[in-house]
Amino acid sequence: MNNETMKLLGNLNEIARRSSSGSINWIQVSPSIFHWDQGGGLIASIQKASESPSRYSQNLIKKATLIGALNATLEESQYLFQVLSKQDKGTVVSLSSRERPELKESLMAIYNYAERSIDSSANNVLGSLLGR
Repeated sequence: MNNETMKLLGNLNEIARRSSSGSINWIQVSPSIFHWDQGGGLIASIQKASESPSRYSQNLIKKATLIGALNATLEESQYLFQVLSKQDKGTVVSLSSRERPELKESLMAIYNYAERSIDSSANNVLGSLLGR
């Protein structure tokens, strides 16, 4: 892995770390997309998409699984991290785990922490409703 890729992974891991500590405020804009408006004219988003293999591939996986030759899942999640400029309304950065598999673990961590932060916020609101 080259030096630039290592720096990229470091930056993504820092976003994941800050997301896990709650210092990044993610907002859920759809069931599988979260946004972070960092206030400097940029908005980051993390998205999860599941890919279903073709019917032919599914049959091969089922047959291979039955004979114990392959242990695979039928859906493989992919992640897309983008940074958008509010001013230009354009994409500044786009990182896909499909195109860059070496980033998948970091992108998945960001997504999972964003999802948990929404659950935490929801629990705070529901706790308030219940007088806790």
